[in-house]
Amino acid sequence: MKKVNLLMLAGILITAAGVTEAALLSSDAQTVALWHMDSVYMTTSRTMVNSDGGTNSLVFGSTTSTNTNNAKYPVLADDGYDGKALQFDGVDDMAYTAYGNWAGYDSVQVELWFNPSRLSGTQTLISAGSDGSPWELRLSGSTLYFYAWFYPIAGGSGSVNSVTRTAVLGEWNHVIATINDGTISLTLGASTATKTYNAATTQLNPSTQTMYVGNRATKYYYQGLIDEVKVSYIPEPATLSLLGLGTIGCLLRKKRV
Repeated sequence: MKKVNLLMLAGILITAAGVTEAALLSSDAQTVALWHMDSVYMTTSRTMVNSDGGTNSLVFGSTTSTNTNNAKYPVLADDGYDGKALQFDGVDDMAYTAYGNWAGYDSVQVELWFNPSRLSGTQTLISAGSDGSPWELRLSGSTLYFYAWFYPIAGGSGSVNSVTRTAVLGEWNHVIATINDGTISLTLGASTATKTYNAATTQLNPSTQTMYVGNRATKYYYQGLIDEVKVSYIPEPATLSLLGLGTIGCLLRKKRV
């Protein structure tokens, strides 16, 4: 049973028991996709309702259809971070959205909760594409990597950059991963790691690949629960001022031209 919330201030819930909890994710003008993992269209391909009312709904794989990878359905479990969650078997199930419009953007923020059933081997939580994708959240043992692939603006070969944190087995891990204006950051709980890159000479890989949840295209299947997933962008600072948003927002910003 949930505690009664007494106050919400700056996105933090103060509970009657005096425990501070992060507020649930909500949609805003910068949201690309938001999935609470609670509402489902029961169709052949089974689609998770995109909570911001947009077109980027999360499609579950199906062994009886021609969906991406011809993969199985993840199970919709009752013991989510809030309400239900997707439960992945780590063998051959996944989910995806057809959204892949990463061309022309240089900033992105991905936020989610995950509860791993194992911390061994390589497991992808969410990925924008496959090898050389713009970004990926991936476990290697208990180490969580946030990978970002960059290409020189002037042309040439791409390279990968990454930051890491340590995940906890059998508990809900809250992740915020950001690429923005020369800095890659990964926050896991109260711990943050950052790394810089040259935003003047490099750009995020301008991919048009599908976004996967629970694996990376055809490999790195995740075992455990995933809940409350949000992928967002931020407009240019001048646009933010007009909207009255200041510096608040989630990040997937168009490159300056």
